[in-house]
Amino acid sequence: FEKAGKLNPDFSDAYRNLGFAQAKNGNSEKAIAAFGKAIDTRPNFTSAYVMRGDSYAEKSSWEDAITDYDRAIKLAPHIGTPYQKRAFALLKYKKTDLAMADAERSVAMQPSNANALMTRGMVLAELGKKEAATADFKKALEIDPGLSKAKDELERMGAKQ
Repeated sequence: FEKAGKLNPDFSDAYRNLGFAQAKNGNSEKAIAAFGKAIDTRPNFTSAYVMRGDSYAEKSSWEDAITDYDRAIKLAPHIGTPYQKRAFALLKYKKTDLAMADAERSVAMQPSNANALMTRGMVLAELGKKEAATADFKKALEIDPGLSKAKDELERMGAKQ
């Protein structure tokens, strides 16, 4: 990937792919730098903003993650994933009302997405809405039975799977 970037400095896909590889290997800082180069070469690169936001989230840099998800949403407001990811970051940043709005929007846009339901369930649980949270976790598990985080949340809440 680095060679492709050197051969063609405007090859934003190579930088994004390098960032993805770095993130997968747990190198958040290098991933953030690579996604930054992808964005520098293509400022409207929605997926690079989302992926860089994910790398910031891995480091618990919630404000930076939220900023990148904001940019992705501005570029592609019709895609649900950035709303779901921003909802999670907002929840971690202790902005539950904003997180709930994003989680609701994400689920409305992608009702069969287990991660969207999982995130909304987490926000609902934080807001003390145990029954609604439990329903979201169970529905997420129906869609993706391997979603261990939903199982963990149900167990933590003392709910039956």
